[in-house]
Amino acid sequence: MDNFLADIIALELAPPPVNIRIEFLPKNSTSMFQPLDQGIIQNFKAQYRKFWLQFSITCYNTDKDPVKEVTLENALRWTLQAWNFKVLPATIQNCWKKSTITMDDTIVVSPKVEDLTPLFQQAAQASSVEDVRDYEDFINPEGENTEVEEDNNVNLQEIVDHHTGNAGLDNVLEEDDEPAPVPTVHEALAALHVVQRYQEHQEGIKREDITSLQRLERELDLRAFNSQKQSTLEGWLKRQ
Repeated sequence: MDNFLADIIALELAPPPVNIRIEFLPKNSTSMFQPLDQGIIQNFKAQYRKFWLQFSITCYNTDKDPVKEVTLENALRWTLQAWNFKVLPATIQNCWKKSTITMDDTIVVSPKVEDLTPLFQQAAQASSVEDVRDYEDFINPEGENTEVEEDNNVNLQEIVDHHTGNAGLDNVLEEDDEPAPVPTVHEALAALHVVQRYQEHQEGIKREDITSLQRLERELDLRAFNSQKQSTLEGWLKRQ
């Protein structure tokens, strides 16, 4: 095991059987062999930060503060898009080979991480902020990958509470803003029709893309029909 503090505390809370011996790896050695540390995380983070920069530029151009406008929903969408569409299977395979976990004689080339410098400069210019943070500090914030040092003041009860679901019961934070209302099925259909009209007038549009939109339209139409049918039935029952 590595020397991560949580692992050490876990062993103290639940020691292994006597026939199992725990050996700790040298400090920082896991980062040399973990596939995630060979470029997967770096590639993912770059794509996620790209979405954040694009969002920030849009906000600045409409006189809005991106820090105040961003939501948890935005973060989740960016996370899914970055992982599902930007971190390629080939990148993951190469990182496993580079970690030497898999035996392969193929020469492995480190995954190329997209350079976000132009987008970063565009966001900095749009923000009109004089004291703009350094690009390297934006990509790799100080302390983000710092090894966790052992703390003698660790509260074991807090760790136990965290894993038993009792953490934070005395300090429940209230949300300042109400979440945006969920669009109705009719609003979703109206938005989809706009997308369809746009796509239908684009050159080089693929047939499967149009088919996917039509399939989604049919699904929403069915939901709208079932919703109307349910409302009619409930109204009839109330009149009886």
